[in-house]
Amino acid sequence: MSHMDLAAGAICKRRAGGRVVTVAVEGFKFLAPVELGDEVVIYADIVKIGRSSITTKVCTYTRHGCTGAETKVCEATYVFVHIGSDKRPKPLPAK
Repeated sequence: MSHMDLAAGAICKRRAGGRVVTVAVEGFKFLAPVELGDEVVIYADIVKIGRSSITTKVCTYTRHGCTGAETKVCEATYVFVHIGSDKRPKPLPAK
């Protein structure tokens, strides 16, 4: 879960051009186990932009070391808020 939060936070920080904090994790689903020796791959996409919030969909896959076959193992929606130096919500810059 923490690695998924880091992946989502990285794309949100780039979009916000500054500091973001996690405010919610919704619909976290464990779909399959991670096997010993599998490579873990995390994909995060922005799905919604608010005034100061960014919602991301994060999916984690395992990649089998020998075949390269990917299997989705979990997914969740993360919500971040852009904050200023005063740690209060700050409007996102226009893009």
